[in-house]
Amino acid sequence: MLYIAFMLLSLVVLVALFYHVKARSLQKRCAESRKAWVKSLRLNKMLEHLGASLDAYVKHVPTLDIERHIQRCQGCKNLRQCDACLRDRRYVNDMHFCPNYDSLLQYGRRIAK
Repeated sequence: MLYIAFMLLSLVVLVALFYHVKARSLQKRCAESRKAWVKSLRLNKMLEHLGASLDAYVKHVPTLDIERHIQRCQGCKNLRQCDACLRDRRYVNDMHFCPNYDSLLQYGRRIAK
């Protein structure tokens, strides 16, 4: 009887470990997918401009916020201002033309390089 209980417990631990490994793998693939998506947008350059690490951004910013940032960046109407700011690599005190600026600043040190 004790042997059967031990085997069942071992099976439960093994299944839990398997699901944990699978979940971590899925999380990693999703993070890599989000990073690739952000890299294709001006959002990546804006993160660099603000001194943020893309890895830290994906790690510390909730997925829902990242998706909002991506949508805002894709739908942005201030491309001329954004391009000028990013091209000249100049710091602009008032970057409120960027629909993500205030939100990105909230994450501050958590996403800093």
